[in-house]
Amino acid sequence: MSVIKKLLSRFGYQIVKRQPNLEGISKNRAENFPRWLEEANAEGMDVNDFINSKVGNPSELLEKIVFPYFTDSTNIVIEVGPGTGRFSREILDKLRTRNESRLYLVDHSQWIATFLTQYFENEDRVESIQNDGLSFPGIPDSCADLIFSNGVFIELNLSRFYTYCNESYRTLKPGGYLIFNYIDLGFDQAWEHMKKFSENPRFSFSYFTSSVIDRVFMEKGFRLVSRSLIGNSTYVVYQKPS
Repeated sequence: MSVIKKLLSRFGYQIVKRQPNLEGISKNRAENFPRWLEEANAEGMDVNDFINSKVGNPSELLEKIVFPYFTDSTNIVIEVGPGTGRFSREILDKLRTRNESRLYLVDHSQWIATFLTQYFENEDRVESIQNDGLSFPGIPDSCADLIFSNGVFIELNLSRFYTYCNESYRTLKPGGYLIFNYIDLGFDQAWEHMKKFSENPRFSFSYFTSSVIDRVFMEKGFRLVSRSLIGNSTYVVYQKPS
């Protein structure tokens, strides 16, 4: 909760965000987020507070995996596949005190891109971008200090890893970090995950080994910084050399 929200709550007030108007916007590729929004609206809750109440707050994960790579000079962040912005708003809070900071939110769903534009309409430093599932359109070369993605690469085939690897290398500054999670069959938890979800055709996860993923990114020139198992998926951090 922000300082302003805490102050207002002491006097019995609360800030209520205007609900985005998404009438007529295609829900294609928006996954479960339109349903989350409908259920949150029915409960009179902010959609991200509602999702957090169901799946947990992302703050602990960000503190463990992402924020250690924020330096004094971190100003430009790209988030790929932000959904309704659960992680985005936490990252934004981290950027608020930084001059000339910017948060790019990139997703291939028109519904999500439109939702985020309206959700963060009062945040001048946030820009929502609809992409083609391959590139980061409109984002300049060598501008970003950090790129983060959660829950996206676990569904991508290897060719999409490769295209996002190229785009990440293009848009990161020298010394910038790329952080994402994938499902690594080198871990028993991931192997059990694969066996469980292979029985249900509704789920389309992808499974790789660390050597395959490292080859994609390190052949491009990235340096491996860390790899850690959290739950069923593996979070990896690569750095573009200075």
